[in-house]
Amino acid sequence: MQKNILITLTMCIGLALVFLASRRLGVWLQSSDKNRPDQTQLSATQQATLSDSPIALSEQEVADGFRLVDGDQGNKMFVHPQSRSWLEVPLPIASTTGDADAPLEQAGKPAAAMGYLGPQACAECHRNQHLAFVETAHYRTSLPANEENILGSFEPTQNQMNTNQSQLHFEMKTDEQGHFFQDVVFGNLRRSFRADIATGAGFIGQTYLYWSNDALYQMHVSYFREPDRWVNSPGYVDGTAWYARKVIPKCVECHTTYMEWIPGSDNRYQKSSTILGVTCERCHGPGKEHVDFHQRNPNVKQGRSIVNPSDLSLTQQNDLCAQCHFGSGERLQPPFLFRPGDRLEDYWNVEELSGPEEGGVHSSNQLARLKLSECFQQSSDLTCISCHAPHHQERGDIKLFSTRCIKCHEPPDCGAFEQVGQSISDDCISCHMPLSADNHLPFESATTVQFPKLRDHYIRIEGK
Repeated sequence: MQKNILITLTMCIGLALVFLASRRLGVWLQSSDKNRPDQTQLSATQQATLSDSPIALSEQEVADGFRLVDGDQGNKMFVHPQSRSWLEVPLPIASTTGDADAPLEQAGKPAAAMGYLGPQACAECHRNQHLAFVETAHYRTSLPANEENILGSFEPTQNQMNTNQSQLHFEMKTDEQGHFFQDVVFGNLRRSFRADIATGAGFIGQTYLYWSNDALYQMHVSYFREPDRWVNSPGYVDGTAWYARKVIPKCVECHTTYMEWIPGSDNRYQKSSTILGVTCERCHGPGKEHVDFHQRNPNVKQGRSIVNPSDLSLTQQNDLCAQCHFGSGERLQPPFLFRPGDRLEDYWNVEELSGPEEGGVHSSNQLARLKLSECFQQSSDLTCISCHAPHHQERGDIKLFSTRCIKCHEPPDCGAFEQVGQSISDDCISCHMPLSADNHLPFESATTVQFPKLRDHYIRIEGK
């Protein structure tokens, strides 16, 4: 696994692939027609593989000038000699898991074998906690990509994303079953991709993933809440259509409770094992033994074979959150093996930030930036849950979070107290944890590049 990977769907390798593909396309455009590879140059095996896939070119599309050329890592690119746009898709590979059509909503045998049951198993006895938790960002960080969960508009004119290339645009639509599709319209060529997973809780936006047999890929179009429209996914180049970005284990590990990784692959998983959302068992541990015990012993009220994070040491509590919020580092173990109470350093070679100028602002490094703060360094008991209540949706409630600040800080001690007065205790956050642009998440449009603003967890006094 590469060192210094970012815990995010925007992978640095993705930008490199776009750059290389763009250069390769430029060379192809300058070559003569007789040297341009087309579908007839594919092997008999590849032709058979493509015959039922969206990669196959029709006779009319070939007559219109469209060609298939080799992309990176075995991908294929639709190109046209009169356009600088392209559509890149992965070459379909046969599933090795036998569950390519399994429903996402169910936990499969591999998850059960690891002891995972999914949040519905917890709801039977912990109904109130479950009802509150399903409204949180953790629960909603991945959901089935259906009409109910998609935030972008499907209304005419609003369901379209144009690009800086007049020959290329995207259309978002649903079918009668509520499935979500992205249509790529590249001149007279149209290809449709069905989304399977919506990632992102929606406070900033959503991005979408799709299965090609047991391989998982990111889709080109995402939704951005401000300014409430469809945009290119983070790191994607406007004027292109890229449906071949692999969703690596670290992305999956921080957007699901469990998904069985196929060893040796970049982006292949046991689809039937998927438990969407970062839910109960990521913080309390796999629940099978716990549920089995209490079903056999209904009169025992003390929880058995389960972890209550409040019983862990302060370091263990922070390591639990650090699975997804530590920053960057080198992986030491396969995904999804960490259990509550484990040491993060046994799973990741974590690179600590040397100063606030490193790392930038992102949800993946909130704990790393918190550790730079005097609040953390001078406290003997500060953890993530000192400020966050994991079972409740509190995001954006500045006044509520400020009440947690004044448990340790007296409002009159604030340098702005004389000017603002006692009401200053209603908002400690805006000054000491300002919203900052996440430079790792560029959303590119036909006219601009936009960076979402996230709450910086480096607590400080600006200018000091």
